[in-house]
Amino acid sequence: MEDSRLPGYLRFPDDVVPRVFALRPETYKALDLIEMFMWRFGEGQCSISNDPLTLAQASGLSGAALKRAMANILNPAMPLLAVEANLLVSPTLRQKVQKQRDLSSKRRENALQRVSKPPAKTEQTASKIRANSERGLSKHPAKTEQKHSIFNPNLESKAEDLPAAGNLDSSKKPEPESVGSILGRVIPNLPDTPSLLEIIVGYEPEADRARMLPVWARRIAVGAPVSDWVDEIKSRNESRVGVGASKGFNGLVDMPAAWMQDKWNRWSEKNRVSI
Repeated sequence: MEDSRLPGYLRFPDDVVPRVFALRPETYKALDLIEMFMWRFGEGQCSISNDPLTLAQASGLSGAALKRAMANILNPAMPLLAVEANLLVSPTLRQKVQKQRDLSSKRRENALQRVSKPPAKTEQTASKIRANSERGLSKHPAKTEQKHSIFNPNLESKAEDLPAAGNLDSSKKPEPESVGSILGRVIPNLPDTPSLLEIIVGYEPEADRARMLPVWARRIAVGAPVSDWVDEIKSRNESRVGVGASKGFNGLVDMPAAWMQDKWNRWSEKNRVSI
């Protein structure tokens, strides 16, 4: 059938050169065109009718030129095509057709084998995974229960420490803890406390004060010159100059927390301090 014809074939120098090296240019061209005509239109993609009309159509030659070309192609000393009954056959193309069809058949068989294989035992695999998971959990039944007591014993609370249900009022939010109270509870003997309080109360937003207090305390403890940075902010604000002055800001008063954070980033990178 037409749609079963192979689309093309490969030619290798080691095969082609010995066949055509001694041919005249017009003879080599005629042989090449005849074999391509066989591949496209011939029976079995390797033969055509051995008559002058078909040969002229295939090679583009006629008359004496076609006779000379065919005499060289069919030279008894080394024939490049074979005459079988009323057909002109290319043994080279016949081999290529057979090889390609064998390869296609083998690929088709392999594909069918892959398709016909029984499906993977997914259900059995899934059941094994579930069984292993359950077996692993049964070996450590108290792991999740022990988590809090291992890492933070203070998280364990007693029932008598909890407020009575009648005393709960969801409409009232707990009073925020004062900065001084946090300071005294977290770091009681901190050096340079006035600078720390000036940062937290004067420059950090109220919502971030409780979170940033221990952060700045640790930075002061490792030697960061926080008091110098506070003095610089005061000086810049008093003289109404700063990074943002040209953009409509009054000195650094509108972004002191970010400015202080940048100071810390530069200092910690320069001194290779990480906390």
